[in-house]
Amino acid sequence: MEEKHYSFADLFDLDTILEVMKNFYALTSFPPSITDPEGNLMLTVGFKTLCRDFHRSHPETLKQCIESDTWMADRLDAKSGYACYDCLNGLTDVAMPIVIDGRHLANLFIGQFFTEPAPPEEFFLERAERYGFDRDAYMAAVAEIPVFTEAQVEQAATFMTGLAQLIGEMGLSQKRLAELNATLESRVQERTIRLKREETARKRALAEFEAIFNNSSVAIIEAKPPDTIYNVNKRFETIFGYERGEALGQSLHLLSPYREEYATRKKRDIEILRGGGMVHDECKLVTKDGRHIWCSYHGSPINPARLEDGVVLMLNDISERKELETLKEDVDRIMRHDLKVPLNGIVGFSQYLLMDDGLTETQREALQDILDSGLRMSDQINRSLEFYKIETGAFQYSPSETDLAAVARTALRDLTEDARRKRLDLRVEVPGRDDGARPLTALADAGLSCVMLSNLVKNSVEAAPEGSAVTVRLAENGTDAVIAVHNQGTVPVDVRDRFFEKYATSSKAGGTGLGTYTARLMAEAQNGTIEMRTDDEDGTTVTVRLPLAR
Repeated sequence: MEEKHYSFADLFDLDTILEVMKNFYALTSFPPSITDPEGNLMLTVGFKTLCRDFHRSHPETLKQCIESDTWMADRLDAKSGYACYDCLNGLTDVAMPIVIDGRHLANLFIGQFFTEPAPPEEFFLERAERYGFDRDAYMAAVAEIPVFTEAQVEQAATFMTGLAQLIGEMGLSQKRLAELNATLESRVQERTIRLKREETARKRALAEFEAIFNNSSVAIIEAKPPDTIYNVNKRFETIFGYERGEALGQSLHLLSPYREEYATRKKRDIEILRGGGMVHDECKLVTKDGRHIWCSYHGSPINPARLEDGVVLMLNDISERKELETLKEDVDRIMRHDLKVPLNGIVGFSQYLLMDDGLTETQREALQDILDSGLRMSDQINRSLEFYKIETGAFQYSPSETDLAAVARTALRDLTEDARRKRLDLRVEVPGRDDGARPLTALADAGLSCVMLSNLVKNSVEAAPEGSAVTVRLAENGTDAVIAVHNQGTVPVDVRDRFFEKYATSSKAGGTGLGTYTARLMAEAQNGTIEMRTDDEDGTTVTVRLPLAR
């Protein structure tokens, strides 16, 4: 903070100091006064007529008064702390500086007086004539000036020096108190402004929170552990039918129709929240009128360090989505059933025709291809049921030793015609094992692996530029069997980060975004991993790693 410069009057009660000066004058007859450093009178007691009406009223003698005072201030005795001098107008003064915190703010004077012996009368008669003073009045004023001995002057000067020092110390205390008050006042003002700003920000944040809270499209519950509701929003009332007053203070069990499931879920969620995590799940809840609805919920602690401060739960009614999923599952089951009926006819009729001994070799090969394709399609329909189980977590995995080269060639066989139309070189590479002496064997499910590779190769065939190649490269790396499907096309930027997500597609005609999604689930279901790399120079490679069979 910038230092403030104080004047003498800023730091002292002038009326109190004037009373001290009057008492001093009454006791000693020494007339005291205080001037600023420029010689201007601030306080005076017993100021003599000679000085007031004559010397300080005439411009020449006033100039001598000021010159004398200034000259004296520059020549103070460092040891005694005061200066005794005869002014240019013939009188004696004693002056002491008043210094506060290193700054010379004022001078304390005792005078005017004469010291023994007093100046001769001729000195003043000559001055009266020089400056045109009334001789009788001027000499009468001279006669009023007291006369003191050197001992009396020294005694008074010593007292007044102590008084000047005391005034200085009082002034310094006043200065510091004033500065402290100014600092405190400044800090109070700053803190008041900060508190007002914080209060304004808090009110704005609270208003924004209330607006978001009550206008949210999802139900929000604030609960205190273990499960007591202490706040809900408008959407909660809409979804569950309870008014806010009906829900407050109730247990969350109010919304759960299944006591055992609720207890299990509550115990699990509290453990996750106490560990600093967030909870999310889907479950059936019940409304006030007894309807059972599906809800997804997400929960997080208000203060992760203190779960006791509360938990925020956000719930969304997903009943419609669940109904659509159920409908889709029903449609899928019907389609699988309805597709298998004509497919069984194709397979059965192909087998029947192959029993005819009159077929040519070409006809027999064509019928065998039809039969093999029908059998693979039948297998894939059956596998789609397994894929549904994988999605729902009901799949029972039973791995076996699987020749990946044989699986890859089978997966490529159905895509030969698609590759031919785009003039693609479609091939399987097994470096170091081309002689077939040592097959690359993974601990996997042959059917799932075939569907997984068929999806990946189909995507590669569709993405590859005409006249290029699609390669399935098989290799062994440590404990992994590695399958790398490569083409020279690149994955669009807008879909790279969600390449393996469900329905992730980039405006491809007829694309569903399910091929890579099912490939990921099938790889993970077989204790494997899958990743994708793409760039303009090297094209795109999808790499699957499955446990190597030993």
